[in-house]
Amino acid sequence: MRLWTLSAIVLLAACVAGCGGGSTPVGIIVTSAGAGAGSTATVNVNGTVQFFATVSGTSTNTVFWQICLIPTIPGTQPTSCTQGIGPATGCAIPAVSKPLVGFGTITATGLYTAPNTIPSPSLFVVMASSCIKPTAFGIEATQVTGGVSVQLTPASATIETGEKFLLTLAITGTQDKSVTWTVTNGNNPPVVGGNSTIGFICPPNPIAPQPCPDGTYIAPNAPPPGGSVQVKATSSANGSPFGQSTITVVQAVSPTVTSIDPPTAVQGSAQQDVYVTGTNFFITSTVVVGPSMDPVPTTFINGNLLRATIPASELTGNSVTSLAILVRQQGGALSSVNPTPQLILSPTRPAVISSIPNSITQSASSVSVALIGGYFSPGTTTAAFNGQSATTTFQDSRDLSVGITFPTTPDPGLYPIVVHNAGVAAPSAVNLAVVPTTIASSAGLPIGVGAGPTAVAIDSALHLAAVVNQSGGTVSLIDLGTDTVVKTIPIATINGGTNTPTGVAVDDVADGQLLHDLALVVNNGDNSVAVIDLVTQTVLKTIDLTPFTPTGSAPFSIGVNPLSHRAFVANQSTNLGTVLDLVTPNPNLVTPCATPPCVLTTVGGSLPPNYSVGVNPAVAVDPRLNWAVITPGGAGVVNFVDLGRNPGASDGGRQPRMIGTFTPTNRLGGAAVTTQGVGVNTETHQLLLTDPQGTILTTFSLLDQSV
Repeated sequence: MRLWTLSAIVLLAACVAGCGGGSTPVGIIVTSAGAGAGSTATVNVNGTVQFFATVSGTSTNTVFWQICLIPTIPGTQPTSCTQGIGPATGCAIPAVSKPLVGFGTITATGLYTAPNTIPSPSLFVVMASSCIKPTAFGIEATQVTGGVSVQLTPASATIETGEKFLLTLAITGTQDKSVTWTVTNGNNPPVVGGNSTIGFICPPNPIAPQPCPDGTYIAPNAPPPGGSVQVKATSSANGSPFGQSTITVVQAVSPTVTSIDPPTAVQGSAQQDVYVTGTNFFITSTVVVGPSMDPVPTTFINGNLLRATIPASELTGNSVTSLAILVRQQGGALSSVNPTPQLILSPTRPAVISSIPNSITQSASSVSVALIGGYFSPGTTTAAFNGQSATTTFQDSRDLSVGITFPTTPDPGLYPIVVHNAGVAAPSAVNLAVVPTTIASSAGLPIGVGAGPTAVAIDSALHLAAVVNQSGGTVSLIDLGTDTVVKTIPIATINGGTNTPTGVAVDDVADGQLLHDLALVVNNGDNSVAVIDLVTQTVLKTIDLTPFTPTGSAPFSIGVNPLSHRAFVANQSTNLGTVLDLVTPNPNLVTPCATPPCVLTTVGGSLPPNYSVGVNPAVAVDPRLNWAVITPGGAGVVNFVDLGRNPGASDGGRQPRMIGTFTPTNRLGGAAVTTQGVGVNTETHQLLLTDPQGTILTTFSLLDQSV
């Protein structure tokens, strides 16, 4: 009856009286603060709520207010009301012979104040009537509560005979959390604690079958009459507020699983959600996975669909390549479908995000490095340190420990830790830095190289330095462990020029695309670039840049991105630079290049933004941004070039292009800044620019362009 009354009020709240005779009817809609038209305003004892009246059909929008009982005939104007309260003048307020009392008060502005006790009935209406036509009215359902709220969740559920189901009870507005539990079936009187026909609710009555947590419903062994019951928790607070849940009990039947989505998961994942489709699923059903047959967190969606959240512990394993997906009744019966749907576990490349520690001193004889990442799996994930197998300890799918022992004192430098997953070719890697125990306080013996050393590049993987000897026309390779020259390589000419190397850059990431580390040496006197294999320590080829260099100019400096395997060559006093691709042939040249490294394209020219350099340009590369930064080697702008990328499996790649310039601020006094040297912090993406004519350095952020 309570639900019917609320529905009737919602309908009644939208009803208004017309003026008749073909005239425009007067309409009134009543709303309350925080609630919309047609809803129920709820207020605690002694509480207040503001009501509003919206009047249509007349230019006079004044109303008077009353508190009324719900009319016995829905759609009619209430008659059992308080005396109307409205404007002092200009409002025809009918007199009420027997005013309603005990339901609170309301002001002429619609502010309602509840009484200090819950009235009976607690559900009534607040009415606004037109001052010029009292039969034109609008109402809003209103209920006074003791401020105590009782809620049972879920509001409804379907379970099988003999099963247990725990309801969640939430009580607010009182410190007293005690309730009376009852079970009822249809129109039968509620039974405290329930019985064997309609089921029990804990805490049970004396004949309940077994102890259980409060709020646990125990279904009977046969469906109850009508198929469903209502479980109610009633508070002892004033007004006896209650929460209710309807539970449908059906005859127990074995579940079936017909399909799963997705059908595959990545081995070593942190977790995997799988949607399980089938029949005879209930809110008490649980997904289990084989071969462990352990239950996993299960979310009931409907009788034909469950969502299973499979944890990392089930997705990692030495020999497990698939998981059987089954559904279990609370009573223990498993789904039986042949074949049982299998979740296939596919290995993937491991992810390494960070390492702890990331550096040690030379004095350490051993270290355990914790690798934080993902897709680690015991028995399938292995690690190597500096090319040698290392001991691994599996913590979980995101935490792998690598044990490293040094038979002798290691040289300072960066040493790679490479992680593989069985069945996957691509590894992941992170460097461990070995730092000197002590640093010499005075200079050691000088290292003899060729004549006129002007540029140097470091291969951190091979622990080599490549030093360009400009006057000698050679490159000296230095072993950084012994500080000795291991080989001097002459730079040959192909254009009849002079052996005048001026710049060098190293690609030290041999990753399958690049088989050996390379040093690229710019020969300024010959318009060429010599390519040196740093493993065999021989010149592989010499690239002719004459077709790509303007008359009167010559290549001067070079920078390499070892991640994208692209290099940028800056020419002197020109608006054109050259991009090299170290791993991809280029058949589009006038003379096609079949053996990389190859010239890819030129950048600059007459297209904006303006690219220009002077006599001594310098190049630095931010590997992760894949940007080359070229200084003017004097006054002018600093240039930014996107080195582009090769076409991938799903896109057309990106051609290299100029993306912008930066003009350093003048020095104090107005003198122009001359910019020559440049370095990149690859962690913060900040540039450090030198001014050979001044005594200042300029910093520039490639991320937010702050100076």
